[in-house]
Amino acid sequence: MGVINKIADANQKQMLMRLYPEYQRLCGFARGSPQAWMFKIAFWERSPLRQWNSEFQRRDLFEKEVADPALLHSVMSVVQGACEVAALYPSDIEPKRAVIEAWNVLSEMNLLGRIIWEIRVRSVLGVVQP
Repeated sequence: MGVINKIADANQKQMLMRLYPEYQRLCGFARGSPQAWMFKIAFWERSPLRQWNSEFQRRDLFEKEVADPALLHSVMSVVQGACEVAALYPSDIEPKRAVIEAWNVLSEMNLLGRIIWEIRVRSVLGVVQP
């Protein structure tokens, strides 16, 4: 958050502020947040809580609450990093095209992807909506 507060570009700052809560939640699994501890206890082999859910339910919960969001945010970070680099070379069309295609996929598959497209990506790449 300290870095975000020092950013001068309003769109970039808004994008990072929007992503920060998800970042905090996912980092909680490495830093021991209460929610992360609850998930760890539910998944732990010796936990008495395991009896309340089947293996399929535990796997489904893990994928929906931990794995899928972590993968989505990792991909979004890579694509947005590529977007920022592509913006540095406005005359080179190929990186810009690849980034736009990637953001089209992210925007269609996830609301957060669409939000980040609207907040930052479209203006950085100079994309005009039809």
